[in-house]
Amino acid sequence: MTVGEVKALVTNHLCGEEEKESDSAVAERTQGFMASFDLDGDGTVTYEEFSSKLKELSRSIDPRVWTLALYVGLAGMAAGMIQPLMPLLVTSLGISLSEYGVISSV
Repeated sequence: MTVGEVKALVTNHLCGEEEKESDSAVAERTQGFMASFDLDGDGTVTYEEFSSKLKELSRSIDPRVWTLALYVGLAGMAAGMIQPLMPLLVTSLGISLSEYGVISSV
């Protein structure tokens, strides 16, 4: 992928019609991409360079992910602990199976 191809990609595909970027912004994005992905500095990004950089980027994890993962894990545990007790709740409240279905789907 050459600099011109990256510039065309940024201009035509990454910017919506209503938010077309200025030439300087497109040049800045293109330059940033090339600086990150063109590992040998020859002005083109080969498949090997692109693949290598993506693998490198995939190894770093945004610290905010841990908070989200903890929240999802705790919510899943809570549902897993409460769900087996729901038939007892249905019996004690005297509700029908369809009413239980409505309650558990909300």
